[in-house]
Amino acid sequence: MRIIVWGINYSPEFTGIAPHSVALCEFLHGLGHDVEMISGFYYYPTWTKRPEDRRRLYRTDIINGVPVHRCWQFVPGQASALKRIMHEATFVFTSTLRAFVL
Repeated sequence: MRIIVWGINYSPEFTGIAPHSVALCEFLHGLGHDVEMISGFYYYPTWTKRPEDRRRLYRTDIINGVPVHRCWQFVPGQASALKRIMHEATFVFTSTLRAFVL
């Protein structure tokens, strides 16, 4: 079965929802399913992107056999309610566009 998991956080993030997303994807992949993950670029828990990710719109990594499609999202230096909404909204927008080409 083809399965697409969609969430803003994934490995190498080690806190929050990321470890659960990794466990789900790797479990389903281990059962023989065709699993792909749509995620944002690594930023959590420091709320900063890695320098190599700052000007990228998309990137695909393979982590333990699972394709991880990274999508650009605004990452605020200091979070506020408005900036957090922008953070989530930009991920929804770019990841939705990415999902259409999978």
